[in-house]
Amino acid sequence: MANEVRCLYPIPWYVALLETVPETFLVIKLGFKLFGTDVDTKKALLISLMNGIFTYFVRKMPLVFGLHTIAIILFLTLLVKALLKHSTGYCFASVAAGGMILGVLQSTVLFFVFGNIQHCR
Repeated sequence: MANEVRCLYPIPWYVALLETVPETFLVIKLGFKLFGTDVDTKKALLISLMNGIFTYFVRKMPLVFGLHTIAIILFLTLLVKALLKHSTGYCFASVAAGGMILGVLQSTVLFFVFGNIQHCR
């Protein structure tokens, strides 16, 4: 059982479109803005759409837990490098920083939304 590989729950196509694409767009715009680089909106949207399609198919693969996330981050880094022509390290740092900022924002919003539900009873 310890070596068992499990599939993640596959996401429906509309979740990839309505959640993954805007999230990736925000990660790219925030991450590069933090490093003082402005990314063209059309290129950021193209990268987001391509990442959404990749994410849709990667989540269906039977990979070890956590490898999906690593694959998505690496794909996004290489995709950004290919389309924006920056160094790999710069792209990875921007994607990682944008992802961390997005995580903090989501955690903060969830805390205020669901943390106050207990007081409504």
